[in-house]
Amino acid sequence: YYTTNLRYDQDTNDTAVALPDLECRSAAQTGPFYTYQFAPNQPAQATFILQAVPQGSQATGDAQCGTLTLDQTGKRDITGDGPVSDCWR
Repeated sequence: YYTTNLRYDQDTNDTAVALPDLECRSAAQTGPFYTYQFAPNQPAQATFILQAVPQGSQATGDAQCGTLTLDQTGKRDITGDGPVSDCWR
């Protein structure tokens, strides 16, 4: 997307970008446990942060990881206090 529009937050018509519908197999498998969204104030012109926010039993049973995040550089992070490597497998 960035290579076509030279930014993450708008298309070439200055229309704001929304997270596309996730119709892949992994989204179908994780849908009951996570909701997917951009982080607040994202995407920006040259950056984005995606969030997988735990819900239901995932939210109550896994305080170690919390929300999983992924940015435009491929950096993976968490909001919990556990090791990132344990949460992103």
